[in-house]
Amino acid sequence: MDDLLVCRGTAVTMKNMLEIALPGTEVILANYPPSLPKRLLSKLVPVVQIGVVGVVVAGEHIFPMLGFVAPPPWYYNLRANRFGTIASTWLLGNALQSFLQSSGAFEVYFNGELVGAFLLSFLHLLVNISLLVEHLIFLSGKLMQVLLCFVTP
Repeated sequence: MDDLLVCRGTAVTMKNMLEIALPGTEVILANYPPSLPKRLLSKLVPVVQIGVVGVVVAGEHIFPMLGFVAPPPWYYNLRANRFGTIASTWLLGNALQSFLQSSGAFEVYFNGELVGAFLLSFLHLLVNISLLVEHLIFLSGKLMQVLLCFVTP
């Protein structure tokens, strides 16, 4: 969850920087959905988390219902450190779910036309946005030159 807040804060910061650097520019932030397999796996993670917690808390009753005479040896290791097992399962599961739900994708539009679609890490995102800003500044300078040619006698 913290990663989502950091990314959201960074996206808002980048939005503000672009709007200040390029007055009149509108930056719209929106979520880009991850691929279907990642979405399905992210739905499976809480089920596994609850399953591990259930086995750790009530394994003595669950294993006989599944047909085991005695719980397997690995169960006793998990049960010996219940708090550590549950906390680790919760934290690692949440981190995995956060990773699976983020796509890392974004699209850039200029005047309603798609300029580029990217699926990159955040560092590449910063580099590409800075390159995009350079190109926009260059293009706006060229546009100003063309307009000045029409205005000046």
